[in-house]
Amino acid sequence: MLLPIQDAIVNPPSLVSILINNYNYGRFLGDAIDSALSQSHTNIEVIVVDDGSADESHKVIAHYGCRIRAVLKSNGGQASALNAGFHACNGDLICFLDADDIFLPNKVAELVTTFARYPEIGWCFHQLTLFQNHTGEHLSDSRTCNYGRWDARTATLAGHPPYVPTALSGLSFRRTLLSRILPMPESLGITNDNFLKFAALALSPGWMLPAVLALQRIHANNAYTRRTVGKQQVVGRMEVLLGRFLHERFPPMFRLAESIFAHGIGRLWAIRECEADLRTEANAFLNSLRFPARQRVTLKALYWWVAESFRADHSERRPGTARDEYSNYRHELAQLGDIDGREASSKTAVNGSAPVPGAPGKRSHTPPAERG
Repeated sequence: MLLPIQDAIVNPPSLVSILINNYNYGRFLGDAIDSALSQSHTNIEVIVVDDGSADESHKVIAHYGCRIRAVLKSNGGQASALNAGFHACNGDLICFLDADDIFLPNKVAELVTTFARYPEIGWCFHQLTLFQNHTGEHLSDSRTCNYGRWDARTATLAGHPPYVPTALSGLSFRRTLLSRILPMPESLGITNDNFLKFAALALSPGWMLPAVLALQRIHANNAYTRRTVGKQQVVGRMEVLLGRFLHERFPPMFRLAESIFAHGIGRLWAIRECEADLRTEANAFLNSLRFPARQRVTLKALYWWVAESFRADHSERRPGTARDEYSNYRHELAQLGDIDGREASSKTAVNGSAPVPGAPGKRSHTPPAERG
């Protein structure tokens, strides 16, 4: 339901930009564009960034002519597409939309009213309804959170941000805030929404709407959501890179960045997977840290390595091995005073990416650093 107009501040933002990013989703792109053009709030511009698609995407984009603004570029990844799209936007508010998702008709109107009513907020998020592409069936989603005004700046800088149960198509920003966050590192890869969410939480108060204002399509080619095959490796890589880039771009967020990075490394150790390029990046980041920070990150990574290993196959392990190590490393981390072993930390970092300098061997519990 829209907020009462009489409660909103007069003179809402003059223009809202809807930024659609696309790569080889031509079969879905028309639905996304149609949903953007069908908004009840009509003072909008629709920017469609195609990241070097090789399918019918260009034909779909050409069909809309001057009703949209197209940004056609060579393939550089989702982060590069979002950076290019933001550069092309003119709106005071910017809404992101993945090419395989759909906005409901009242989304932009709801956002305009919320931002006008609360001028101090820099972002406005909402959850998404998941639906099955082939059947149209809405899928259950048990994720929940507190709604209304959020100010998580202190908690986020301390390394304990609240869990934000939404994806890119549920994120909207004032231009003034987004200009402090973008451009984002273009080698980040998929799930760039985590970079946006963590940065927003650290930099500004915001608003979490209870209304579901967009639909997230579930299909065979989803890069992250409800993916099963290879997800641990994808998440680990993302956590490693996300932690590193947050640390470099927003130094005051070092506690959160270290925790995400360590979680990624521990996850990759647990599954014994780490690509060479990621190992190089991870080592470079670790070597850039001062000794106390490097020690802190290493201990956290050890904790997460044991925790993730235990979680993956604890039923096959003999008593007195993983359980003992899990308890011992947790105790060591607790001694540091900022363990982040609280379950809330693992939940907030779950959508990241991670690497490590060498993965432990199968069934081995000897940390890599102790091997000859």
